[in-house]
Parts: sequence; C-alpha cells; structure tokens
Amino acid sequence: MKEKIKEVLSELEIENVDETVDKIAKEVAMFTVPKDKYNNLSDRVKNLEKEKSDVQSELDDLKEKSMTEEQKQVKAQEDYEKKTKELSKEINRMKAKDILKNANIPDDKIEELIDKVVSEDEAKTLELANSFADILKVEVDKTKEQAKTDLLNNTKKPTSKKTDAEKELTKSDFLAMSYADKKQLYFNNPEQYNEFIK
Repeated sequence: MKEKIKEVLSELEIENVDETVDKIAKEVAMFTVPKDKYNNLSDRVKNLEKEKSDVQSELDDLKEKSMTEEQKQVKAQEDYEKKTKELSKEINRMKAKDILKNANIPDDKIEELIDKVVSEDEAKTLELANSFADILKVEVDKTKEQAKTDLLNNTKKPTSKKTDAEKELTKSDFLAMSYADKKQLYFNNPEQYNEFIK
C-alpha cells in the first residue's frame, strides 16, 4: 500500500513524500481491518452459521420426535400442501413461459415478467400470460402497420413518362381541345382522331 501511495504522491510532485506517506498510512490504518483479522472473523462467522444450522436441525428432529401421531399427521399434511403449491407454481411458470415464448417475447423480458404473472392458481396465471401475449401482439401489429404506412407514405409514386400526345384521351378531353390541338392529334395519331369524330 505504501508503494502505491508513494507512486501517486511522486506524480503530484509533493515534497517529503516519505513523511506524507507515513502520515497517510497511519490515518488509513485506523479505518481498515488487517487481512488476517478479517479472514479470522470471516471463518468464525461461517462456523457460527454452520453451528446454528446444526442446532436448528437437531431442534427440528427433537420437535418431530416429541410430536403425537396427530401432530405428525398435521405436519405431514402441511408439508404435502406446501410441496403441492410449489409444484403447481413451477408447472404454471413453465406454461406461462411457453405462452410468452410463443408470443415472441425475448427471454430476458420473459424473466422480468414471469414472477409478476405466475401464481399457484393455474387459470389466473394463464389468463395473465395470455393477456401479456395479446397486448404485445397488438402492439407489434400496430408497430408493423405504422412502419408499413410510413414506408408507403414516404415512397415516391412512379410518374408517367408519356407525353401529352401518348396519354389516353377521353371523348370529353377531345371535345374540350382547341382546333390546333385536334389538328395536331390528327397528324400524330389519325386512328384515335377518327375514333373521336365518329
């Protein structure tokens, strides 16, 4: 540690680096725990946690041995119900995940949603999962439709390269033409001119 402090202080061009390092080391030492002391305390905590766990299991064993038959049956029933609820919730979790995956929700988003959706009640879980999937499908469809509309609106429409003479004329267009335009049509497209004068 002292070497690192010296390195930093020498870069700062401080006078009396050794003296300053010693002062800093003394101040820092008051707020730190030596590594060997930390390791000893950490080991003690682990040992105490193990002892606590051992004592708790002994206590549970003693309680079970001192139970009457009726109490044992009640405990077994409680354990069974607890396990059944856990299994139901896990099965519901898998079903909800399938629904959300089929809705093309990314796995990381499924993990965020799944605990909010899953319960012990299968019908409620499936209803929530389907609701999320339907909402997402509607939003995705809206987004796709909006993107398609935006693309179509932003795409230039093709323009006709035909000249006025090549455009298809109607009878009303012909009747509205000036004499000079009709004459031009007669020379450019006599077949069409003949169609209109019939």
